[in-house]
Order: sequence, then structure tokens, then C-alpha cells
Amino acid sequence: MLGRNLAWAHIPKPAFDMAQWKQQDYAETARWEREQAYQAYRQGERADPQPQKKSWWEKALDWVDNHQPETSIGVGAIVGAIAIGVTLMVVGTVTLPVLAIAAGAAAVAAGAAVVAGTVGLNVYYDRPPTTNIWNNVKAAAITAAAVTGVGLFVAGGLLTQAAVVTGNAIAGTCAANPAVCAHAGVILDAADKLEEAALAVQLTVETVTGNPHAGETAIELQLEQMDGGAPGNTAAAELGEQLAKLGDDVPELIATYGDEIVPLLLKYGEDAVDIIGAYGDEGITLLRKFGSDTPQAINLIKDFGAPAVRLLDTLDVKSAGKLLQNLEPDVLDYAIKQGPDAVSALSKWKPEELEEFGVELALRAEKDAKVIADVKKLVSFGPIDPAHLTKEQKDLIDSIAKNCTQYPDGKQVMLGSWAGLGDGYAAAASETGSVSYVAHPDLWPMLGKNGAEQQEQIAWLVNQQVMQPRIEQGLSFEYTLKGVKPGEINREMDAIKAIWAGATDADIAKILDPNRKNLPSRMKELKELYEAGYQFSFDVVTNSYILIKP
Repeated sequence: MLGRNLAWAHIPKPAFDMAQWKQQDYAETARWEREQAYQAYRQGERADPQPQKKSWWEKALDWVDNHQPETSIGVGAIVGAIAIGVTLMVVGTVTLPVLAIAAGAAAVAAGAAVVAGTVGLNVYYDRPPTTNIWNNVKAAAITAAAVTGVGLFVAGGLLTQAAVVTGNAIAGTCAANPAVCAHAGVILDAADKLEEAALAVQLTVETVTGNPHAGETAIELQLEQMDGGAPGNTAAAELGEQLAKLGDDVPELIATYGDEIVPLLLKYGEDAVDIIGAYGDEGITLLRKFGSDTPQAINLIKDFGAPAVRLLDTLDVKSAGKLLQNLEPDVLDYAIKQGPDAVSALSKWKPEELEEFGVELALRAEKDAKVIADVKKLVSFGPIDPAHLTKEQKDLIDSIAKNCTQYPDGKQVMLGSWAGLGDGYAAAASETGSVSYVAHPDLWPMLGKNGAEQQEQIAWLVNQQVMQPRIEQGLSFEYTLKGVKPGEINREMDAIKAIWAGATDADIAKILDPNRKNLPSRMKELKELYEAGYQFSFDVVTNSYILIKP
């Protein structure tokens, strides 16, 4: 064992290579440094914060800070606008001293606001507090003063005053030297338009701000527009004095209903003030509606009040006056509630008929309106052939007859001579509650649109339609001599007897009047009963013929 160890000990060791060792050491060190640098980079990457987004108000501050001159001008404009509004609400009339004070106050207020804002920005951005203050204050104060001054000059009436003064000066010059102004049409027109524009602006501002002088300005503007294009307000002042005499309500009325009522006020005076004040737009419409008849309409309104206004909205002055003067208020009120067509139909009756039979006529007014509408439609078809009526024509005739029939549920039918509502068969029917045919006064003339022959034919078709259903029902008929003139009674009775004797139409007509060639409707009605088999007897008590069907 020892021998072997000795042998190993004598094995030669390799020599130490310093250059190789240094190379290995440098390589190891470089590798370690690279690893350390990489680790440091990764740690730094994780430690660096991400950039944060700015809030909206920070962005806003940045924008304001970058646009300080523009912002200062904007602040001055806003303050100036506020100053205009406050001044117009506080003072009634803007004068030059008021304008100067308001402009100065606006400039100070705007400057103070901008100083505070600029200092705040400087502190926020870590700048000296006085940076840009003077430039910003100048921009805001000048803007506020300019906006306030110009605004009050225009809106406060100073522009108007200046325009009027200029116009008056021009008008005075032209009056003294007409030759000078003979070729100055453009200048005169421009001056007049400036006055109108200034007044229009002033009126708009006063209306928006609720200025009590708005009515007066409205009058001035209206009068300026009526001056024929002449500059100055001399004529306007004279007209304004006329309006002022009408009372303190005029400015308020003009402010409420517009300057278009000024001509009405000037034309109709205190009456127009009263009517417009009481009835508003409806009163204005009525004052414009009737032309030369307006004074009569005004008198009706003054005498009868609201009912007159309601009637004049539908009728002409004469018709409205007829109803107002001849109907009791409650009857008139009932008729008005039936509608304008019913009121119009009611107004066609005679004054004496309205006075005596107003209640009955008002009750039938709605039916009369339907009769008028149906007759208009029937005659609009042109001439009709009685032997070949269309269904529509038959329906219209039936409707006319139905609405002209009075007491339709009566137990007998009253016939006779027409002598008005208060006499003849109409009065007898009213007294006995008998069925009767009493047409509206417009029916007969309306039927004449297509000629006299058509007038007779259609009237008889309507008359027949009243009788035929009652004949079929077997109702009795009474023919009264009430209303027949004493000297004609014998001829009337002879004609009736002749019908039942089978006389011709020509013979019957001659009995009534030697010059007559055709039968009147009342005789046609009797002939219709004769042909239907009716027999007659005379009632001495009632002075009438009783006709029954056996």
C-alpha cells in the first residue's frame, strides 16, 4: 500500500495557467453581471406606474388656461348680457347716465370675476399669481362695457329716440325745403325704416321682460307703420294723443292683442275699448266684420251684451237685431244652443211672428234648419221629373215634409187658407192640436230656383207627402174657413162643393177667381181627399168642413 501511494505522489501535476484562469473568471463575472442587470430591468419594469388619464374638469382647466384671452372675452359678454337684463327690469326708461352706470358696473364685475379666475389658474399651475391678470381684465371689462352699452342703447329705447330725433330733423328740413328732399327718397325711406326697426326691437325686449311700457311702444310702432313712409313721429304723436284719450286700458289691450287693433281703437274709440276689453278676440272679429254696419253692431252689443256677440258671430246685423228685439232672453238662449243654422232659420220669420210666437218658432228652429238644408240639396240637382223621382229625391221630399209638419201625433189634420201663424188653418191647428203643414218662410222662394213650374211641382209633392200617410191611416180632416175674407167665403164654399160634384180643375179655379187658371194647394188637398173617398159635412159651430172616410 505504501508503495502504491509513493508511486502516485511522484506523478507530476499540471502547471497553473494564469491566463486561462483569468479568462474563465472574466466570463463568469460577465455572466453574473448580465443576470443582475436583467433582474434589475424586470424589477424596474414592474415598479414603473402607468400614466393616468385626466378628468374632464382637468381638461377643462387646461383648455381655459390655454385660451385665457378668449375666455375673458366670453366672461365679459355674459356679464354684459346679465347687466342688460337687470337694468331693463329695474328701470323703466334707459337714459345715458343709466347706460353709463350700468356699463361701468358690468366692467367692474367682469374684471373682478376674471381676476379671481386668473389667480386661481396661476396657483393651480404653480405660476406667479399675477401672471396675465392685466391682459385678461382688460379683455373682460371692455367686452362687458361694450355689450352693456350697445345692448341698452338698442333695447332700452335710446336708439329709438335717436332715430326719431333724426327723423324729425329730416322731416322738418323737408317741410321747410321741399325741393331739397324731392330726390331724397332713398334717404327718407332709410330713416323711416330705421325708426320702425328700432321700435320693433324695443317692443320685443319690453314684451319679453314684461315692461309696462310695451303697450305704448306697440302704439308707436303701429302709428309709425301708418305714416306713409315719412320719417319722424309728428303724425304718430298726434295719433298717440288720440289713443291716450281713450283711457289707461289702451296700452294693456295693445300689449295683449297686438298693434293690429290700433286702427279699430282709433276708428271706434271708447266703444272699441269696451268691446275688446270685454270680449277679447271675439270682439275684435266683430268690429272688423260688418264694415259700414259696425256702428249698429256696436249698439246691439252695448244694449244686449253677450247674446248680441253670440248672434253677430253667425248673423248679419239686421237679423241679429230682429231676434234680440223680439225674443225673450230665455227663448233666445234656447235657440242659440241649437246651433248657428237653427238661429239663422229662426231669424227668417217676421218680427211680429217672432214677438207673438217666439217660443213655438224657437222649438221648431232646428227642424227648420234641416228643411233649408234639404231644399238646397234638392234644388241643386236641377229640374226634377215628378213622375220619375230618384230615391235620394224621394228621401229629401219626405224629410222636408216631415220637418214641416206640426203636431204630427194629432188625431186629425187641419186644412184651410194660409193667413199667417196667427190666423187661418195654422191658428186653428194650434188651438186644436191638429196635424198641420206649416212651411218655413224660406221654403217657397228657395223652391223657385229652377223656375215657377218646378216651384209648384215640388211644393205639391211635399204637401202630398204630409197628407198621404194620414189618408192611409184613415185620419179625419178638418177644413176651416178661419182666415178667409168675408167677401170670399161664399166662393170658397162653392169651390168645395164643386170638387165633390166632380168639377174640373179649371172650373173650380174660376169659381175662386174668374182670372185664375190653376188650383191653389188647399183645393188640391181637398181634391186628394175626394179622390180617396172622403165625405164632408159642415160644422156650423167651428165654421169648418169635417171630412171623414166612411
